[in-house]
Order: sequence, then structure tokens, then C-alpha cells
Amino acid sequence: MKNIVRVNCKTEKVMVKPEGEEFKRLGGRALTSKILLEEVNPAGDALGPENKLVIAGMLLSGTSISTANRLSFGAKSPLTGGIKEANTGGDAGSYLARHGIKGIIFEDIPVDKQIRILRIRKDGEILLEDADYLAGKSNYEVVDIISERFDDDVSLISNGIAGERGYFNSAIMVTEMGIKKPCRAAGRGGLGAVMGSKGIKAIVIEKPAKPYMMEMADKKHFMEESKKVIRSVLDGRGVFSKVGTVGLVDATVPMAVAPYKNFNGEAFSEEEKENFNCQKIVERIKKYEGSTGHACQPGCVVKCSNIINDEQGEFLTAGFEYETVELVGPNCAIFDVDVIAQIDRFCDDFGFDTIELGVTLGVYMESGKLSWADEQGALDLLNSFYEGNEIADDFGMGAWRLGQKYGVKHIPTVKGQAMAAYDPRNLKGTGTVYAISTMGADHTCGASLSRRDLVPTEKEGQLEFAVDAQAKMAACDCNVCLFAWAGTAAAGDAYAEAVSAALGGEWTFKDIIEMGRECIIREREFNRLAGISPDQDKLPEFFYSEPSSATGAVYDITFEEIQERWHNQ
Repeated sequence: MKNIVRVNCKTEKVMVKPEGEEFKRLGGRALTSKILLEEVNPAGDALGPENKLVIAGMLLSGTSISTANRLSFGAKSPLTGGIKEANTGGDAGSYLARHGIKGIIFEDIPVDKQIRILRIRKDGEILLEDADYLAGKSNYEVVDIISERFDDDVSLISNGIAGERGYFNSAIMVTEMGIKKPCRAAGRGGLGAVMGSKGIKAIVIEKPAKPYMMEMADKKHFMEESKKVIRSVLDGRGVFSKVGTVGLVDATVPMAVAPYKNFNGEAFSEEEKENFNCQKIVERIKKYEGSTGHACQPGCVVKCSNIINDEQGEFLTAGFEYETVELVGPNCAIFDVDVIAQIDRFCDDFGFDTIELGVTLGVYMESGKLSWADEQGALDLLNSFYEGNEIADDFGMGAWRLGQKYGVKHIPTVKGQAMAAYDPRNLKGTGTVYAISTMGADHTCGASLSRRDLVPTEKEGQLEFAVDAQAKMAACDCNVCLFAWAGTAAAGDAYAEAVSAALGGEWTFKDIIEMGRECIIREREFNRLAGISPDQDKLPEFFYSEPSSATGAVYDITFEEIQERWHNQ
């Protein structure tokens, strides 16, 4: 049985206890939501002693199921004021599983301003260590310093400058497998600020001398069923293995789904379409010996990570997701892939969520403080944040609060969280997910782009899709990566058999979905107690009244329809 580690950041006491039968049957988002609802005061200060930061492995972490070594991070969000879960790949999930650790819970806040690391030694000892030498350091600096100070073969979960300053849009970074760079982000909801409030700069996970091996109920049967699941994931991985998630550009731009100039409803010009497409992006990736098709975590067969080098052929950034490319790019009228890559590197280093940063930058440009397409101005602005200034603090508030301060009309957020890179007028299923998600505008709670049975600009079926997607996508966040979910779900019976063979008992795929449904119930209850009311389940007004110039569509699923279907079910 795996262990749960509790770290009291006030007393500096570290406790390790077996997960127990109840936690054994939960993974990822299900585990974070349960602990948060049962142990955190929803009305409390997100950066105060009552909040907890929970890190949880997936249901079958440490096994050969593809992407089962993902990590889920949960806390009350300083950005939305509600419950938040953000999950990410990287190598830390595998390292924790090899130590036999199911989850880590950081409690309370320190009485001083001491910076600490949680160190998980190769012999299994877990301890807090003073780390003033890391104070004020960026994520790349933290990785370099830790690599020199400890064995090279470590995994890192780190908190950048943004999180240390308590910025509401700060991310927690995890090193990527193979390259040991802080490129995988638990990005949304400002969880870096929660980590910063605990005084934790990094979690250093050394390679265990004696790796933990899960005791399975029926190992032979597990191996047989897991192979079926892996084959299904391989069959369903599509273009992502070849070009990464930037392949979505070729779908979203022609459909006028990709946002332009702060979601203003305009379409790209023909020249912009010609210069900004998947082929051009991949050509830039490979121009200086960068590459595609990398796995960010052990055992992943999707391999959607990309590596981008600078003009000297030196490493610049990795991951380079569609959301980042689109929101810090065309959403700000920036089409130079080199500039977009530099902004991506800045976000990983400084510790900003790229989605929130891209939308915030678009809102800032609409305020007139920076011109559209001012690439050098954007880079200079962001680089000034390292030293600290008022504008850095403004950006640290996130898109909603910055937009309110500067009097901007168009602020594309829900419950205080920025929208991902899909215009809800022309992708109404995802737009409805933005409205009803417990997390704010979170596309991972239901992406309708691939749904061939729905007309993206038409109303029919979109609300039903969005409601149905909530439990399914929460179940995904308990088990595997979003990009392995379609293949895992397609092999649903085999996956359930693998779970049964690993954990014991009789599981069906309905049980897996039920885990997600119960997760949503807990999250909605947490939000209710936190004061997030149903009347927040709607989009900003301009999406209802200002049509897309490309399609003429507005978002027309009414607040009353959402209330009836989502809150009276």
C-alpha cells in the first residue's frame, strides 16, 4: 500500500501514513477534491493557514498504464476563490510512485519567512530543509542550483518568482523527463501562490535506492489488460505524436475558433493564415535542430511534447502547447513563433500560467497600454517583471482583476479565470463548459472540438454535451492524461479489468466514471460553501451580443437554460 505524506509548514513536522482503503480507490482529482472538501474551510483565505496544497498521483500511478504517472495539484484557488485542480505530466509522478508515495499534503503556513524545500531522499527519508539560497530564484535557476547541490538523477517540483510573490496566476512547474527542465506546468488557478504561502520553494525527489513495487491482486492479468489499453491509446493518439498539440492550429484557425486580439470576434487575414499554421510552426521547431514527438513522463506513448532551440541551437523551451502558442500569439496579434517561444520560456521560468498570461496580455493591449503586435514591447515588459514593479503586480492579479483596474470592456474570463484558446461563439460546446465548470473557464473539463455530431456554431446539443462531459473529464483527471483519455475510454472494459487486477475487487468502467461524478459533486459543494453562486455560471456579456465577423454567430445558450439543465438536474 502506498503512503500519504503530511507536511505541517508551521511546526515543520512530516508524517507518513498508509493511504488506507478509502484513498486506495481514489486517484488524482478525486483524491484532491475529497481532502479539500473534508479538511479545508471553503470560506477561508486561499493564502492563509486553513488552505492546504494537495499533490496526488493517479489511480494507477507507478504502473505501466500510459500516462498514469501524471500528478494532480489541488487547493482553494486564490484566483477564483473556489476549488481548483490542475494536473500535469513530467517525471515527478513516476519518482513519487517509486518511493511508494500516493500523495503529499502541505498544511498551515510558516511563522517566519523561511524558504524551504521538501527533500525525499534516496533512502526514503523525508524532511524539510532550509533553502534561503533559493529565495527569489526563477525556476530554471532552481533546477540548476539543485542539480549542482544534489545528485543529477532527481525530479523537481518547483515554484517560481510568481508563486513566491503570491501572484494569483502563478503555476507550479515539474521537470520534464529526459531533459530535466521545468517545462510541465500545473498552471491554472494560482496554485503556485498557495505553494509560496507554505514557504515551499521546491520538492526534491531523489531516485530511490530501493524502488517501491506495487503489490497487485493479479499481476499477470494486469499485464494482459494493460497491453490492450496501451494499444488503444496508440491507435487514438492521432497527430499529436507527430507535431504536438500545435496541430490544433490547423483546425481552430479555419473554423474561426482561435481567438484574435483579445477574443474580439475578428478572423485572421489570409496573410496571417498563410504565415501561421502547423507547418510553419513545425518548420521553426526543427529549424535549429529542435524536435517533436517527445514523452514528458515515463511510459507515455502519445509523446506530444516538442523541444525548441534558439538561433544558436541551444535549448529554449519545451512542451509548446497549442494554448500557449495561440493565446500569447494571435490573441495578442503576435505571429512570430520565435517571440512566442521566448514568452513561453519566460512563463516557465518566472512561474506564470501561459493561458492566464496570454489572456492578460491581450486585455492589457486592449487597454492601450501596449500596442497590438508589439513583440519587442511585450518581451521587454515581461522581462521587467523579474525585478518587480507595479505592472508585474497587476499582471500577477490575472486577466479579470487587471481588466477591471484598467477599465477594459472585453475580459474573457469566467469565475475570474481566463478562457483557453477557443472562442465560445464558434465552439459553443466548449463555451458552455467554460460557463459551468467548477474551475472557471477550463477547456479540459470538456473539449467539443473533435465532436463530429455537433455543429460548432449551432446551439443544438451543446448544453447536453457540456453537462455530460463533466463527470467523464473529472474521471480522466483521476486516471490518465487528457490526450490518453480517448484511447483509455475506448478500451474501457480492459482498463477496468486492469484496475481490478491491480487494486483488487471488481471494477467496471462505470465505476471509473462514477469516481468523476462524485468528484464533481464534492467540487460543487466546496464552491457553494465558498460563496460561488449559480449566477456565476455564464460568459461575459460581449460573447452574447457581439457576433463573430467570420461566422456571424454569437453565444446563445442562455443563462436560464444553463440554470435549468445544470442546477436542477
